[in-house]
Amino acid sequence: MKGFTSERGFTVIELIVTVAIIATLATIGLISYQGVRLNNRDQIRSRDLASLKQALELYRHDKHHYPATLNELVPQHSNSIPVDPNNPDRIYYYKAYNSDQTVCTPSSVSCVKYMLCAATEGSKSMGDPGNCDTISCGTVDCNMSIINE
Repeated sequence: MKGFTSERGFTVIELIVTVAIIATLATIGLISYQGVRLNNRDQIRSRDLASLKQALELYRHDKHHYPATLNELVPQHSNSIPVDPNNPDRIYYYKAYNSDQTVCTPSSVSCVKYMLCAATEGSKSMGDPGNCDTISCGTVDCNMSIINE
């Protein structure tokens, strides 16, 4: 059978379908990966607040009051003040209060309560926002808190 040739290869339609499937799977993978990274950063923020709470309690145990600022924790009660894992413009908000509900000043030695706040990127269900939902944590509003009352 001369003249009969068999051409092998893929049709254009088969190639387009294959590329579309690969692109869809890559997109789904990327979206999932971004979500995992976002949740990881929120967990780091939660651990940072817990670490700060522990340092604040150690400070109170030693000095019998809470510090007026987080900087007073360094170096004796904390190696450093943690920073947001994603954005240095976001801050961990801290405010200490006297027994008469006034805000502590750096010279205060009667700080009896405090409020720590952070801003999450993901779900707002990571802890109670408390009074933090009206406070700015740098470039965004806070939505996670630890409040000592």
